[in-house]
Amino acid sequence: MRVWPLLCAAVLVVAAVDDVDLPDILLERLAFGSCNKQGREALWDAIADESPQAFLWTGDAAYAENSELSEAQRALEESRADPSYQDFLTRTGVFVDGVWDDNDMGVNDGGK
Repeated sequence: MRVWPLLCAAVLVVAAVDDVDLPDILLERLAFGSCNKQGREALWDAIADESPQAFLWTGDAAYAENSELSEAQRALEESRADPSYQDFLTRTGVFVDGVWDDNDMGVNDGGK
C-alpha cells in the first residue's frame, strides 16, 4: 500500500492520556500531527479508526508558496476543504487545535 506521509516525525501517533479533565470529558485518546501537504493522499481514515477525542496540529497544517499572508490563508483553506479531512471531522466530531509554525505563515525557515 502506498501512503504519503501526513506526519513528519511520526506517521501516526495516538497517545493514551490519563487523568486529564476537560470540561465535559476525560481525554483518553489524543492524536497529533504535522506536515500536511495539500493535494496528497492523507492518513485521515487511519487516524479516525483510532477514535481520537482531540487532534492537535503541531505545525505545517499547510504549505504556502510564498510569504504573503493571503497565500498562507489560501493554503490553509485548501487543506481545511480537503474532502478526506472534512470526512475525518464529520466522522469523529473531534476537537481540533494546534500551533502554527514557519510553513503555516509563509516560507520554510523564513526567519533565518
